[in-house]
Amino acid sequence: MKVAEIVDISALKTERDIGLYLRRHLEELIPRIKVIAYYPEYGDKGLKIDLLLDVEISGVRKKLVCETKSVGEPRYLFQAIAQLKQIAYSINNSYAVVIAPFISERGQEICKENGIGYVDLAGNVFLKFDGVYIEKLGKEKLQKSKRKLKSLFSPVSSRIIRVFLEDPQREWRILKLSKEANASLGYVHKVVTSLQEQGYLQRGKRGIKINEPGKLLDTWSLEYKFSLNKMYSFYSFIKEPTKIMQRIEEASKKLGAEYAMTMHAGASLVAPFVRFTDVHFYITGECERWVKVLDLKPVEFGGTIHLLKPYDSGIFYKTREIDGVKIVSNMQLYLDLYNYPARGREQAEFLRKEKIRY
Repeated sequence: MKVAEIVDISALKTERDIGLYLRRHLEELIPRIKVIAYYPEYGDKGLKIDLLLDVEISGVRKKLVCETKSVGEPRYLFQAIAQLKQIAYSINNSYAVVIAPFISERGQEICKENGIGYVDLAGNVFLKFDGVYIEKLGKEKLQKSKRKLKSLFSPVSSRIIRVFLEDPQREWRILKLSKEANASLGYVHKVVTSLQEQGYLQRGKRGIKINEPGKLLDTWSLEYKFSLNKMYSFYSFIKEPTKIMQRIEEASKKLGAEYAMTMHAGASLVAPFVRFTDVHFYITGECERWVKVLDLKPVEFGGTIHLLKPYDSGIFYKTREIDGVKIVSNMQLYLDLYNYPARGREQAEFLRKEKIRY
């Protein structure tokens, strides 16, 4: 059996195009399937679907009730799922399936959670019924989807996401959101539209609010790159981390510059879980001045004091003071810790359980 070709999403402009491709390549996309009958545009005006397939898979006979979408973003999947559930209920021995050029990981999760199968033309397939279980990952992902995800967590975009995640129950108007995130109205509108397409936003009586904040945080933590920050490591003759943190607070006042603790040093004041020796903190101003005031010594490797120049000012959003020391928000703390090799994941999950709670 030859492998189904990977299709350029730009070449599939209509649902009819997708349907024609599917008809030609269905047996390549879905392993072990045997098509007994193929009914396009099945049903009446009230309960009409794009496609009904009478199939046999591994000896199991089933009617696949299919809805085709030219765009596989979560926003459109929700529409298809609602319609599919209603129609599938009225057809005996049926199973609902959504079809699109490409369905992202987020879209795949949504389908599974709703008991819906999916087939996309990039080779991603999920079918689960009557003892049949097929889950297949496409060999390639469409670059357009990758670019969308990357841009969703770009520095300015992430400012907007921070605002939503720091207070997930609050409803926002675009203008207030723009001021809070320090981003232009046009940019906020683009990010909000993208979040809506991904199924992360819902509209309330007073504006928009985040939907399923835990899943959005999961996605961000996987995409987040701590290495975007510039880190400068040094050595201090002061061995006790808490004393170093106090010295950093004093240096901040002397320099007239901002700082905020992160990693295990920050977590030790919010939700302590892991013993630590290294102190990481974000700074504003010139690094050299901090080094001089703190009397830090340069090292080739093995430094324990780490000054961080943030990749974006959003790092300092919702900083707070605990025991006289400034710390980044719980959101930023979680992101920094999540992929930190020295027991960072353990500390991150404890912080999430105790403080973030979603």
